[in-house]
Amino acid sequence: MWAHLPFEIFPPNLVEHAAKLLPVHPGTMWRAVEHPTSHSEWLQARGVNDIHGGNLHAILYFHGGAFLTCGINTHRRLVSRISFTAGQPVLSVGYRQMPHATISESITDGLDGFRWLLAQGYRPENITIAGDSAGGYLAFSVARAAIDEGLGRPAGVVAISPLLDFSATGKQAHRNANRCQTFPAHAVARLTTVVERMDHRRGVTGRVDPVNMAMADMPPALIHVGSREVLMADAG
Repeated sequence: MWAHLPFEIFPPNLVEHAAKLLPVHPGTMWRAVEHPTSHSEWLQARGVNDIHGGNLHAILYFHGGAFLTCGINTHRRLVSRISFTAGQPVLSVGYRQMPHATISESITDGLDGFRWLLAQGYRPENITIAGDSAGGYLAFSVARAAIDEGLGRPAGVVAISPLLDFSATGKQAHRNANRCQTFPAHAVARLTTVVERMDHRRGVTGRVDPVNMAMADMPPALIHVGSREVLMADAG
């Protein structure tokens, strides 16, 4: 529905508020973490220790939602299962989103999350950065930013159905352009237009999508994507 609305109209993130009622993996604990311009949630599944309990590894997670919707609440259940399965605590970042912030500002919030983990005593090589959809974009972008700023090289990047390229051309030409039930072709074009206008209005220049990043010094990456998703064009 949003893909057909005028540019100036951004529906409220109602799904994020409603998601507060969703259950999590049994026994999961979490607490709020504040950053300079955003907030996060420190989450530990049942039986998972943090660094004070001798667990030296942690995950930095970014939720999906096309930089427009969803948040910590919608993804708490998923993050709790990731924590339980991986046996690691997770910092789930509630980064700023459009139309209130540009993607560059979202990346800044993600980097604040990485710095917070370093301040807790986690070493960069023991931090895995992960995310889905738009969060996959942030996972690669934050890993790149951390390396460029001399903060260290993360353990790896894990992306689930990542949005890695804001150019609509490749996705519209892909065989899944009209087969994807989650992200139809008209939504792809709409998102590209919105991002470009946001960057122009805020004077953002030089932002590089993950598909065009320097990769030689990046950590190992694992990408999961469905066979019928239009985002396969980015993952390939």
